[in-house]
Amino acid sequence: MDIVQIIEIIALVLGIPYVVCEVLQKNEMWYFGMVTSTACAIQFFLESNWANMGLNIYYVVMAVWGLYQWKKDSLALNAEDKAAGEDIQALRCLSGCWKCFTTVIRSWMHCPRRSVWSLCSGWPGRSLIIGSSG
Repeated sequence: MDIVQIIEIIALVLGIPYVVCEVLQKNEMWYFGMVTSTACAIQFFLESNWANMGLNIYYVVMAVWGLYQWKKDSLALNAEDKAAGEDIQALRCLSGCWKCFTTVIRSWMHCPRRSVWSLCSGWPGRSLIIGSSG
């Protein structure tokens, strides 16, 4: 197992609590987000994937800014902000789930004889694709 695969596993393992904390709107999500995005940025750097590396650096910066804003404004929320916060919570949950899903897809695709179809369609699709190719 090389360093890139180890970093991918770290990003995946830390991405799950990130999504859980994000759904529950816990401050800890920012820390998990920073570490996960940093791990992904390092992985993309090692793979010379500059655009994705830059995007994950942006995620780290936004996580730092989000943590700062969250702490600054946590006591200043009123009832109107809480109503708007529910919509933002749904968007954050969707964003976190998408990030986790894409991390799983990237990890899955590094393995031979697997495809996005087999992941999305479950075991029947997997057995059809693997059975027909090998």
